[in-house]
Amino acid sequence: MLGIGNRMRGDDAVGSVVAERLVKEGRVPALDCGEMPDNYVGKVWELGPEELIFVDASNFGGAPGEIRVFEEADLMKLECAPLSTHQVPLPMLVGLIRMKEGVARKVRLVGIQPARIEYFQERMSPEVQQAVPKLVALLEKLAGSGDGPARSELRSQKSKTQKSKPETATGS
Repeated sequence: MLGIGNRMRGDDAVGSVVAERLVKEGRVPALDCGEMPDNYVGKVWELGPEELIFVDASNFGGAPGEIRVFEEADLMKLECAPLSTHQVPLPMLVGLIRMKEGVARKVRLVGIQPARIEYFQERMSPEVQQAVPKLVALLEKLAGSGDGPARSELRSQKSKTQKSKPETATGS
């Protein structure tokens, strides 16, 4: 899971906050990419996940705090939409990541509708703060915290992540 966000822009912090929480809980491998997810392409290549989930504040027109899962086909349709507040559009980032064979065969975006994204705002809105536990639970489910092939991929990624502990998912 790649958490994308800027902790100084209110609700935009949500991806980073969720990644940090997942790392602390240790059940889902996660990287806090801050606002520069393209800087983590090498780390993603190193981990080599078959499935990749991005988490980001995403303006999809929902109610503040609403969570939506976008499958890859949805991402490609939304390529021109201002879904993310970050420099590199997600479809382009996915293309970069896939330059290494076998990585990120399945991609999803878990977006959360922000209430506000403002510069120099360190606190997330109450709606987004309240949605964080639901978002964490959803990510655990999507990452295969139950049975099945996603669970074995999770174990594989977790052991790789534990071996390279120095670069755990703490912001950039």
